[in-house]
Amino acid sequence: MGDTPDILRYQKTGDFRRFFFDHNTKLNTSISQVFMFPYPKPFVLLTDFREAYDILSKRHRDFDRSKRNADIFGTIGKDFHLAMQTRDPRFKGNKELVRDLMTPAFLNEVSAVHIYDIATVLVDMWAYKTAEAAGCPFSAYEDLHYVALDIILAAAFGIPLEQSTTQKQYEFLQLQPSKISPESSKDDPVIYSRTPIHESRTALMKVTGTVVVGYKSPFPRLHHWILRNTIWRRDFALKEEFITDEINKGVERLTSGNTQENRMRCAMDMMLLREFGYAKKEGRKPNTNAPRMRDELFGYVATGHDTSSTTLSWITKFLADNQSAQAKLRRQLRTAFAEAHAEKRQPTVMEIIDKPAIQFPKVPG
Repeated sequence: MGDTPDILRYQKTGDFRRFFFDHNTKLNTSISQVFMFPYPKPFVLLTDFREAYDILSKRHRDFDRSKRNADIFGTIGKDFHLAMQTRDPRFKGNKELVRDLMTPAFLNEVSAVHIYDIATVLVDMWAYKTAEAAGCPFSAYEDLHYVALDIILAAAFGIPLEQSTTQKQYEFLQLQPSKISPESSKDDPVIYSRTPIHESRTALMKVTGTVVVGYKSPFPRLHHWILRNTIWRRDFALKEEFITDEINKGVERLTSGNTQENRMRCAMDMMLLREFGYAKKEGRKPNTNAPRMRDELFGYVATGHDTSSTTLSWITKFLADNQSAQAKLRRQLRTAFAEAHAEKRQPTVMEIIDKPAIQFPKVPG
């Protein structure tokens, strides 16, 4: 069984990744072999930061994505490009389908508008919560979690602001009575009620979370398949229903004669327009519900939501814990957007896009 019994012991502690550090520390080396299953070739475990950074940043053509990594992401979408190794014949076609989604043009012209609208609602909601809390703290985590989901759904499918969880939560809060009681301590956090979350949003988050099974299981695809067809069956069905509805609405809008409606407004639109172009060139009907279209769209949501939510949460925590860094950032922003600050307003989305990156002075030492 190789190193599998040791790995299982670490899994029971809830700190599976710690095994990799401890394994090489025990062997007093930065590179070793890990035997995880009977018969297959071992994994090569590298724990040298500089070498790992060099491989990832400069030598990615020498190292393909691992098969296990492909198996892990394959649990939530076998036709998602992260579920493929680069030598997979499908990989190039999938990358071509999504190649422009992270370009400056798409981010500035499409994604930035959605990000700005939802972030503005978050700022207004936190201003309202702060006034209601009267100096007491409140948790930011859930708000950031749903803001990240709203942003990625808007960027992926063009979900309008009024349908976002953040907008609905802000409207819901304004209808609730004040949460502060006279005997409350200033150190007691205010607990705000939440409006019910639409089941399609909940299903999307649950399905995204199921990828953790792939990380922890020795047999990710089999293990995930069993759970997907039993306890997670409804969540996966709701996810598929949501994507089908959004694709159908997108096709109807893009093929309408209304020039205002058929303009590109999200990642799905770009992918659909690309598929229309491929179909015309190849003399066939567009396959807008193709598995790769569906899996790439969900992969865009799944990989974009958790990464954004986690990053925003840590940024907020670090700024809250480091008042000097927060004050420095505030000064820099007020200098960069002096006109907006003087007029006591938020900078517009175009002012933010057109502003060069803020250069922070280096701290000696």
